[in-house]
Amino acid sequence: MLKLNNIKISASKSQLKLITIIVAIVMLFLLAVVIEQKIKYSSFEKANAEIVEIFSKSGTSSSTNMTYSHFVRYEYDINGTRHTGTKQFFFKSSKRLGNLETIRYNPDNPEEIENTFLANSLISVSIFFGVILLFLIAMMKQNNNRYRWWEKQNDGDWVPISGG
Repeated sequence: MLKLNNIKISASKSQLKLITIIVAIVMLFLLAVVIEQKIKYSSFEKANAEIVEIFSKSGTSSSTNMTYSHFVRYEYDINGTRHTGTKQFFFKSSKRLGNLETIRYNPDNPEEIENTFLANSLISVSIFFGVILLFLIAMMKQNNNRYRWWEKQNDGDWVPISGG
């Protein structure tokens, strides 16, 4: 049993297996979306583009104003025609107006450029779920109820199980 702020959490081996399976399925789903994004953008072509605008969209949380989305607008020439496209980023600190960057655009719709924000976000989340999955597998491999971190004493107190 695990006790956090007077909340007791226990899991049997079958419950750990179920949680592990759910985490694995979620992780596989996330990776499938990343692969789908990579396939979607595989036919996009490269072009040199100039950063013409950097902006953020803000939202509010319960206690503060919080910037949550950063965007860069690019201008680029494709076959003599000027196009613009916008891409979302985690951080805007490395982006500067007037800088030239290589972007990838859709040859069928040059205004659409590759936006790696979703894929990069999902890769980060997949790594997080992967760590959880490894932790759950390690817990399940332990023998003799060692998948429990806490045990109840005769006096009713919960104490960490010692030993390795």
